[in-house]
Amino acid sequence: MPIYLIVPIKPTLICGPWKAGWALDVHVIASDFIGYDPFGNPQFDTLRSEIGEQLFQLKYRGNRQVLASLGEAVARFVRQQQLAVDVIVAAPPSDDTRPFQPLMEIAKTVAAAIGAPHAPDAVKKVKRTDQLKDVKELAQRSKLLAGAFQADAGALNGKHILLLDDLYRSGATLSAVSQAIVRATIPASLHVIAMTRTVRRR
Repeated sequence: MPIYLIVPIKPTLICGPWKAGWALDVHVIASDFIGYDPFGNPQFDTLRSEIGEQLFQLKYRGNRQVLASLGEAVARFVRQQQLAVDVIVAAPPSDDTRPFQPLMEIAKTVAAAIGAPHAPDAVKKVKRTDQLKDVKELAQRSKLLAGAFQADAGALNGKHILLLDDLYRSGATLSAVSQAIVRATIPASLHVIAMTRTVRRR
C-alpha cells in the first residue's frame, strides 16, 4: 500500500520567467565524505530533508509507495497558496527512454489530489542535450537548453499553468521550459514548484 505521510516542507521563493515560483525544501541537508569503496568510488554519508529523502527513494530506489506523500505535499502547498490551476505540466525528463518517469508520476498524483488535469505532452523536449548534472555554470546550462523545448499552444493557451520540477539547481531547465511556454502561448498565469533545491545556486 502507498505510504501517506504529512511531509514537512520549508518553501523558499525561486525567481524566473514565471508569475511566482517556490522550492518546497532543500534536497540535501548535509553530505560528509566517509571514504572510498573497494572500487575507488567516493562514499558519502548523506542527510536529506524529508521530501528530499522521499524523492531519492522514488527516483533511485524505485519506491513508488512514497508517491502519495509527495503528491499531497505539493497539493497541500497549492491549496495553501490558493493557486488557480487549470493544467499541470511536468518539466520533460532529460532521459525520455526510461520506462518509469518519477516526475510524471508525481504530476499525475498532484493532478488527482487537486482535481486539475495533467498534460504530459504539453511540453516536449525537441533537442538532445548533454547530461546537465555535470554542467556547473548557469550560462553553459542555459546555452545547452536553448531551443530544447516546445510547447503545445492548444493545450496551454489561456490556462492557469502549474509547472513542476523535481530539483532546482540553477533554474536553467525551468527557465527554458517556461520560455517555451510563453513563446507558444499566452497563459492566464504560470506558477512553478520545484520539489527540492540545492543548498547553493550554481
